[in-house]
Amino acid sequence: MTLRAAIYARISLDRKDEAGVKRQAHLATKLAEAEEATIVAEYVDNNASAFSGMYRPEYENLLKSIEAGELDVVYVYALDRLTRRTKDTLALFELCEKHNVRIKATQGYSIDPSDPSSRIIIVILGLIAEQESIDRAARIRASYVDRARVGRPKTGGRRMLGYEADAETIIENEAQAIRDAAVMILAGKTLRETVREIFHARGITATSGRDMTAPTLRDILLNPRVRGISTFNPTDPVTGYRLIRDRQIIGPGQWPAIIDEATGEKLDAVLRDPSRRRSHAGNAPTRYLASVLTCTCGDPMYSRTRAREDGSRRRYYACGRGIPGGTHVTIGDEVDSLIERVIIGRMAKPDGLELLQQSLSTNKDSTETEELQELVSQRNALLARLEMLEDSLIDGEIGVDAFTRLEKKIAEQLTGIDDRLQILTTARTADPLAVELVGVTDFALWWENASVEDKRRLTRILMDIHILPGTHGAKKFDPTRVQVTWH
Repeated sequence: MTLRAAIYARISLDRKDEAGVKRQAHLATKLAEAEEATIVAEYVDNNASAFSGMYRPEYENLLKSIEAGELDVVYVYALDRLTRRTKDTLALFELCEKHNVRIKATQGYSIDPSDPSSRIIIVILGLIAEQESIDRAARIRASYVDRARVGRPKTGGRRMLGYEADAETIIENEAQAIRDAAVMILAGKTLRETVREIFHARGITATSGRDMTAPTLRDILLNPRVRGISTFNPTDPVTGYRLIRDRQIIGPGQWPAIIDEATGEKLDAVLRDPSRRRSHAGNAPTRYLASVLTCTCGDPMYSRTRAREDGSRRRYYACGRGIPGGTHVTIGDEVDSLIERVIIGRMAKPDGLELLQQSLSTNKDSTETEELQELVSQRNALLARLEMLEDSLIDGEIGVDAFTRLEKKIAEQLTGIDDRLQILTTARTADPLAVELVGVTDFALWWENASVEDKRRLTRILMDIHILPGTHGAKKFDPTRVQVTWH
C-alpha cells in the first residue's frame, strides 16, 4: 500500500537556526522518496516559534489532516520542528496513536505509536527541547537587557524610520520629515493632515513599504528611539510577547537623536491628551464646510450624495435629523464656493489680513502671539513631567515626600502660566493658524493651497453659518438661504 505522506517545516525567529525551511523540506522530501511514500501535502510555518505558543496556521492544518485520516506518515527535519513543549509533544503523540500516523525525522528520533517505548522517549526529548528553549529565551532576554543598559541601538527586524539598518546612521530626508511633522503637530495640525502634507507630498513611506498613516506616525513620534533614548520591552509572562505598553526607559542611547528631549516632552503632552481623537474612521474629509454649516434645527450638517435620474450623483449638505419633529433643511454644495468667495472677498480688503490675524490671535502684537504659543508649549511640557512623576511614584522609584515636593513646584509653575494665558486670551482661544498667517501677503493663494482642515478651522473662527428653509420643490441654489454671522 502506498503511504500518504505530508512534509512539515518550520523556522523560528532564531537567526542562528541552521535548518532553514527550504533545507528542512528538501531533506524530508528525500526521505519520503527513499521510502516510496506519496507526498500529498506540504506545510511550512516561517518565523513561528513552537515554544512561545505562537499560532502556527500550517501546523494546525497538519493536525486537521491527521484527524481527518488523510495521512499515514509525516516527514520532518527533526521532532523539535513540530513541538518544543512537552504537553504539545504528548498531545501530538496521542493524536498520531489514535489515527495510526507515524512521524519520521531525518535527524534524531521519530514517533511510532506502535512502539511501546516511543512514548517515554518523546517525553524525555520533549523535556530536553523545552529546557533548551527556556535557556535560549533567557539568553536572548539577557542580551536585550544588556543592549538597553549600555545604550546600544536595537538592530534586526524592520528598521526605524529615520535611521539606516544599523540603527545609528541618520537618513536625512526621513529625519527631516519627522522633525517637520513634530513642528506641525505642536502647531495644532492633525496627524492625518501632517501625513498628507509631509510624507505623502514628499513620497516618503513607512519602512514597511506602505504609505505612511496617522497611527504609524503617532507611534514614531512617541517612540523614545527617535529621541536617542534606550528602552527595553519586558516579556509578558502570560503571552510571551514583548509589548510596547510595557516599555521601560533605560537611559541615553549611543545613537544620534532626531527629536530633542524638550520637543519630545511636548509631543507626549499633545499626542497623549485624552481629549484628542486617536483615530479617524473613513476617508479623509473633502468638504471644508462639513460640520461647519448649521441646520435650522440647530444640528451640524454633513456632506452627502444622492443619485440623479441620469445616473450621476449630486452632492448636498444635510443634518442627521436627530431631533424628532424638528425642521430640517438641505442645501446644495454650491454653498462651498459661495462661502469661499465671501471669505476671500473680505480678506481682499485693506484691513482683511489684519482682521483675520486679530481673530486668530486675539492680539495685534505678534510678539504676544509668539508668547502665547510658547506658554502653551511650556504648559504641555509641565503636564508631561507631572505624568512621569506619577509613574515614578507608582513604580516606587521616588517616595511620597519627594513626589509631593516636586508636584507642588510644578503646580506653582502651571498656575503662573495659566494666569498669563488668561491675560493673553479672550473667550476665543488663539488658533495656531495665527503663526502661519503672520507673513501671508496673498490670502487667495494661501486659501487655494490650504488643507481642508485648515479651511474648516479658519471658517469656524471667522463666522457662524446657518442654513434657512427654502421654497419647497425649488431646484436652483438660493444664496439668500445662507445666513453668515461674522465673529
